[in-house]
Amino acid sequence: MELANPMNSSKPNSTLRVALGLALLSALLLAVPATAGTVYVVLASDTTEDGFEMDTELIVANSTAEPIEVSMHFIPLGSDGTERPEGFEPFKAIVEPRRTDIFTNLTDGGGRGLLEVSASSTVGISARMVSRKDGVTHTTEVPVIGSRRLLPAGQFHILNGWIRDETKRTSFGLVNLSHAPNSCLVQAVAPSGGALVNVTSLAVPPLSSMYFSDAMMATGTAEGEDVRLQIVCSGDAYSYSMVRDIETGVINTLRPAADGGSLLRAPGAPLVCEDDWFCIERQGVFLIPTPGNPLVKIDFDAPRSSYSSFSLKMTVTHGGWNSRNEAGLHSLAWVVPVGDNGRTEWKRTPIYANLRGGNKNILVNNSILDGVRPTAPIPFGPGKTFVVEIFYDAANRNSTTRLLDLDGGVLAEVAHGTSARVFDTSDTVRVEIGLDNAPADSGYPEIASYGWIYQDLEIQMVP
Repeated sequence: MELANPMNSSKPNSTLRVALGLALLSALLLAVPATAGTVYVVLASDTTEDGFEMDTELIVANSTAEPIEVSMHFIPLGSDGTERPEGFEPFKAIVEPRRTDIFTNLTDGGGRGLLEVSASSTVGISARMVSRKDGVTHTTEVPVIGSRRLLPAGQFHILNGWIRDETKRTSFGLVNLSHAPNSCLVQAVAPSGGALVNVTSLAVPPLSSMYFSDAMMATGTAEGEDVRLQIVCSGDAYSYSMVRDIETGVINTLRPAADGGSLLRAPGAPLVCEDDWFCIERQGVFLIPTPGNPLVKIDFDAPRSSYSSFSLKMTVTHGGWNSRNEAGLHSLAWVVPVGDNGRTEWKRTPIYANLRGGNKNILVNNSILDGVRPTAPIPFGPGKTFVVEIFYDAANRNSTTRLLDLDGGVLAEVAHGTSARVFDTSDTVRVEIGLDNAPADSGYPEIASYGWIYQDLEIQMVP
């Protein structure tokens, strides 16, 4: 490998802009320990297709003030990516502060496959396919696959837009992101709904990929458009296609189609709340913690004494760890009964979810009621906007907290069993979002999350 020359808020709008600016500055300027992660790039280097030279370029941007090491390892098409020779060392490069570097010649001699890229979560990684012929160059972005983009085992997905005519060809790539052999069922379907080929099973080695240059011809279809491929795999996977013009070299990438399960909601669309449910909604930005306003408290008396489940969802923008104690508890939500004296009965807390930064970088799903505090690593830091989902399923005795990206991909998840058969609302229940700084001599690591942005709160309780 070689390095090429690098190329509806309760706050005034001005306050919101300042908060957003602070969040971005926190991401760029604060010396926050970053988590490391691995992504996979589908690529081809030094290969020829329909007379066009094909190469992949990896683009790595370092937005921090510190140099960052990036390691890379090429996994040839069809090989077992989990097998590493004795003394294996990946290729390593340093991306200097504020730099964007472009890496080429990524396959150590040519071919197709996967590029394994490991780096800090503070870098931006993208890739593009370059097609060249007779001095003409065309490019298209190619997938960079991480935990937020992979398709989990058993998840059905669709690739739309296959075409084959006199000048167009469609390729198909299938990636196994699990560390075990993956069996994928695929079927090509015409726009009319008729199957162009029966369901076929494809076996992909562990952490590997396969590639079909002329995928429609492989199905026995010499001409057609808007054909779709339907796929489901036994392990974590990803699939993609590329449509290329064999005369001009123009190429376009096709990614898995979006489904109707998005967590986004159209403006004005009501929160679903059946007649016997109890619901709370706060649309838009409802909290940006400041020293004078570090948290919000919502007290409610539900019409029933107990419910089978409690769910909370909101969108949060990480505004930076509190410099007083980066590893302290930066609260997401605390759900707790309130006594007759108006004080929280903290020993009866069923739900308390928070984040911790510093040398921890974890999500914590607390239940003081059960004394259980499982954790999960978080693959992001300041500046990240994410969705919080808390589901307390008393009927099945389980409590789960998930952090999702805005497309619904899981960033972190923790779950544990609970001894409670119901979500008890016999007393007033308080939901607290955010925290105040605990007294210095209290011994508690509770820290205010100044500058964070909390919006679009939804609470649903089902009998």
